Amino acid sequence: MFLIANLENMKFLSRESDYGNIEYKLTLSDKINDHYRLEELASQMRFRLYEGNGEAFYYLGVSDDGIPNGLAPEELESSISSLETIASIAGAKLKIIREDKGKDGNIVEVLVRREKNTNEIPVDIRIASVGNVDAGKSTVIGVLLKGNLDDGRGS
Repeated sequence: MFLIANLENMKFLSRESDYGNIEYKLTLSDKINDHYRLEELASQMRFRLYEGNGEAFYYLGVSDDGIPNGLAPEELESSISSLETIASIAGAKLKIIREDKGKDGNIVEVLVRREKNTNEIPVDIRIASVGNVDAGKSTVIGVLLKGNLDDGRGS
């Protein structure tokens, strides 16, 4: 969390930005039945995922100005359920990272990660390795790629 103050034992977060991979939601009702509203929230989630290269952080129980108001247990459970619905529409999965106290209840930090799509072009990762002869460059890269040591001849 991006803490900017601690007044009277109350932690405040920095104000939410329109860009980036962090989204604050004070509450999300599980009674969101409006298809248009669900698509709007899923589109917002897709944008946050795009901004974070496939990962976004949602803070439930936090207002847009960064005040951690918190939610009652039933309301928090309902908001998590709604967030799961939105994530499934956006093609993502959730993982609760942390739960903390807010002013009127609990706040939750949720990691949202885009699901792998087998039709997507794989990510091309290039690693530059520099060092002295026999320093272990090929060995380290071999372990990173295949999980086992090479035979000393690059295989």
